[in-house]
Amino acid sequence: MIKKRVIASAIIAVFLVLPISGNATSEITYDSKQYTVSAPIPNEIRKKLVSPSIDSYSRIPQDTRVVVDRIRSIDDNRQINGVEYFPDEKSVRIYAAGDVSYYESLIRGSDSSIPIVLIKSAYYPSELHDAIQDILYRTSNFNDHLTSIAPKTDGSGIVVTVDVPDSQSVASIDMQAQSIASIPVEFNYAEKMESAIRFGDTIPYSTGTLMSSDLGTACTTAFWGTNAHGEQVITANHCDTTRSWKMGAYDSSALLGAGKASNYTESDVDGIKMTSSLQRSPTMYWGNYLENNVVALHGIAREPIVGDYVVYNGSFSGTVANNIVTAVNLTINYGNGKVYGGLVKTKQQNEIPAAGNGDSGGPVAMVDASGRVYAEGIISGIYQGSNSCTGIPADDYRKCSSIVTYAPLLPYLESE
Repeated sequence: MIKKRVIASAIIAVFLVLPISGNATSEITYDSKQYTVSAPIPNEIRKKLVSPSIDSYSRIPQDTRVVVDRIRSIDDNRQINGVEYFPDEKSVRIYAAGDVSYYESLIRGSDSSIPIVLIKSAYYPSELHDAIQDILYRTSNFNDHLTSIAPKTDGSGIVVTVDVPDSQSVASIDMQAQSIASIPVEFNYAEKMESAIRFGDTIPYSTGTLMSSDLGTACTTAFWGTNAHGEQVITANHCDTTRSWKMGAYDSSALLGAGKASNYTESDVDGIKMTSSLQRSPTMYWGNYLENNVVALHGIAREPIVGDYVVYNGSFSGTVANNIVTAVNLTINYGNGKVYGGLVKTKQQNEIPAAGNGDSGGPVAMVDASGRVYAEGIISGIYQGSNSCTGIPADDYRKCSSIVTYAPLLPYLESE
């Protein structure tokens, strides 16, 4: 069985493993907060352990990532708008507003193997956030046509996409938004995104496996967690965490749980209260949707970096790597009243379908330059879904896309 340690009741923790030698485990901490509960990998799972494929590794050197994470961790005044990696230049840019002299001194004193360039932003993150909220709540017909709205990575303004292709309608919405916001707003056309609503999984359960509800819907388990209210499985909010869920098909006898395990409402992440004691493993499936190989989870990734790579792991599509982060802090309207903030948008480098319906709630991972796997986020939605799918083929209820959105995990862990 998984060993649990007592943690602060205000923090949600994720079951992870950090092998030191043999069966030894340790803890991962950020800013003196413990986000993990150490757990050994069950012996029956150890024989399934594999190393992540090289193409899934982050292109950002680990020493550079350490410096960037350190700077972000001390951003108490919320000055940093975003971080972007430029593979051709092999450099990282940090966009921040206000007095950035302290950050500059940290960069000068660092031992990053590639350049880290600090660039002044025109606006603070809070200014961009307030402008977005004004646009969302003070325009009469905007929300019906909204696809997404987000601050620019460099902090120079806001990007809005709407689903009205004719220029006259776009111009009308544009005028409304520009009259409200004192910050530059860029408008584009894009069709609405849709939410992305492993077979044969056995005890002890790894993450990235199929779960089914009493309504007949299917989603994917992302990470095992625990907080002051008990054990939970972390997945997507839009999967409807108020329902009753089982592992695998709903006629399975493996009851997973029922009901919300948190009060988090900021993004498309939520927990389901586990009502039965299932034996779980601090591992994640790795491979196509029929394979049962796993990788060990070693920690929680910090905020995503534009230009970095993540790996998707839905129960229907299996593992798909080489997904480039193209935008962060997106607010996306999936329709039917489901509007989520703080989302990240990616594009699969080779335009391979990376996720589809049924993969919702599945784990998103970051593999660092040394091959260690970190919990990054939760699969949320897809853009322009088509009948071309990786893994389980498309049907009337399943579409897939190379453009996928996910909800970062860390804000959820810090919320409770």
